[in-house]
Amino acid sequence: EGRQVCAGVKAWYEPESLVGKQVVIVANLEPRKLRGEISQGMILAASDLKADAPTDAEGKPGPEERDVVVVTIEKPVAAGSRVS
Repeated sequence: EGRQVCAGVKAWYEPESLVGKQVVIVANLEPRKLRGEISQGMILAASDLKADAPTDAEGKPGPEERDVVVVTIEKPVAAGSRVS
């Protein structure tokens, strides 16, 4: 079953770098519109602040102050496999 999944990782990944990769997604979510597109799941990723990251007026760091890594699969598994 194919599905469209949108993710806010543009600042860290080129789209081509994710094509064909197996990633971990949360698939039991209701579809939601994100930036005008329907997303049928959520890609899992880890986020970490860089050392001494400056923040904006609201105390939030900008995307350039974080490292984001999409959770991928070490060995090929069947699409739709459960994470346990």
